[in-house]
Amino acid sequence: MPNINFVASFNIFSFFSCNVYLADVDKITGQVTPETITDCIKKNKIKKLKCFVTMPLGGLAINIDSFYKIKNKFKCYWMEDNCHALGSCFDYNKKIEKSGSCKFSDFSIFSFHPIKAITTFEGGCVNFKNKNLFEKAKLLRSHGIIKKKNYWDYDVILNGFNFRLNDVSASVGISQIKRLNKFLKKRKKIAKLYFKFLKNNKFIKFSFYSFPKNNSWHLFIVLIDFKSLKISKDNFIKKMNSKGIFPQVNYVPTSHFSIYKKKNI
Repeated sequence: MPNINFVASFNIFSFFSCNVYLADVDKITGQVTPETITDCIKKNKIKKLKCFVTMPLGGLAINIDSFYKIKNKFKCYWMEDNCHALGSCFDYNKKIEKSGSCKFSDFSIFSFHPIKAITTFEGGCVNFKNKNLFEKAKLLRSHGIIKKKNYWDYDVILNGFNFRLNDVSASVGISQIKRLNKFLKKRKKIAKLYFKFLKNNKFIKFSFYSFPKNNSWHLFIVLIDFKSLKISKDNFIKKMNSKGIFPQVNYVPTSHFSIYKKKNI
């Protein structure tokens, strides 16, 4: 899985005692690449790969065809941590496909946190390619319970959890989906303004090589040359704060956290 990502994915895999390996990322996009995933497999001498995770940082979905080849080569699952990319698209064989649609991946995860493209206050959803995995996930989200013919009769067939989205949040999410295109249009307009005013700044590089057409713009990511600016990252952020601007670091590498160092990974 990517070393640059929110720690949620790492926490879940670790909680279930999976052997987790962190792959490096491209220094410009901040995303894992087919090459860094392959290098991670070789470096750690992984003989049987169960699953690999990709994450379109900021909303930009790239390298889909190459990730699909890795999935087929190792006969493993491919999970898209698609929390940034609701509404993003990618080109595949001259066709526009929706990011997170599981056209090629096995499952794709979305977050509906308040700062995402749409919100349910908290929570999210998972898309599946395989119906059996989908049915198992439904059991896991609700205590492993299956309903019988009579509505008052039920059985528990596996250890599950309470991962259900409440009805109020789900209703909010459904209403938000109808407005998604409007939200994405506004995000793109803002991103174009950032690009226009920052593209000639010699201290800034972008996390893309050319302005993307099909990005959901969850984040507008820039790489700042603090050394040439002669200022530390912390002091830079404080100066921005004093102007009413609150940038964020996305993300601290997972390998830097104490929890990672405590685990035998």
